[in-house]
Amino acid sequence: MKQVYLTLFIACSFLSAGVAQTYTNPASITIPNVGLGTPYPSTLNVTGGPLAINGMSVTLNGLTHTWHSDIDIVLVSPAGQGLTIMSDVGGSTDPNGVYVIDDDAAQTMRQFAAVPAGTYRPTDYEAEGFGSIPYDMTR
Repeated sequence: MKQVYLTLFIACSFLSAGVAQTYTNPASITIPNVGLGTPYPSTLNVTGGPLAINGMSVTLNGLTHTWHSDIDIVLVSPAGQGLTIMSDVGGSTDPNGVYVIDDDAAQTMRQFAAVPAGTYRPTDYEAEGFGSIPYDMTR
């Protein structure tokens, strides 16, 4: 079983105030070879945030696993709306390092080739959208 030490940094720019806020979940998430990570889901409560978000980035610190394409990362709002930011990337390669997911990045992650640590646009190669991601989007 591999461990992923996942620290989720979400930097939001408020449309109303133009002030960036950072929210952090420093807890580690263990990703087993089969099944869901622990804890699942990993929750980051954002309180007192903006009504509208101008921009957002997610930083995954120390992401490691034996099969990159096993990892699906979805951000889910309190209303149940989901956004897949990483799914079915990197094939059978092993991710290792700091990955930043940012809408303003210059490139997406590769589907079948190694994806070195770096900054990428949200990338989802899963044809069915949320099909295999076991999250109840209605909660």
